[in-house]
Amino acid sequence: MPQTISCAIVVYNEERNIRDCLESAKWMDEIIVVDAFSQDKTVQICREYTPRIYQRPWNGFGEQKNYHVRLGVHPGC
Repeated sequence: MPQTISCAIVVYNEERNIRDCLESAKWMDEIIVVDAFSQDKTVQICREYTPRIYQRPWNGFGEQKNYHVRLGVHPGC
């Protein structure tokens, strides 16, 4: 059975950096973004790379990352 890889990205107002991050991850089978209600164009840029964008309030990095793990389909999150 072929292995698949997921990429989990936690963001907030990262429009200046997110495109480079997503470009480096686009070879992966799945990209999941959890955004803490960015006020810039972060979400708009992310939509160019994945439909899997979720928004939730910032409750700390650990909680955002754990939320990602629950959303992931493939190992690697």
